[in-house]
Amino acid sequence: MPRKLCPKCHGQRTISCPACHGTGKKTIANTSLSDCEECGRTGRRLCDVCSGTGEVEHLSVALNGS
Repeated sequence: MPRKLCPKCHGQRTISCPACHGTGKKTIANTSLSDCEECGRTGRRLCDVCSGTGEVEHLSVALNGS
């Protein structure tokens, strides 16, 4: 089954955390308030498109059912 790199994370398996914008800290007006609970202070989250595998099935294969 042919696979290709994920279009969102490009095979890196993680993306910047949307809650803290990759900083690992919650901020308001450039003032750090606390650690980001969404990503556990890492600033990165597993990609929601490939679920952390870094690859997705080719669209043509998925549509044809082959």
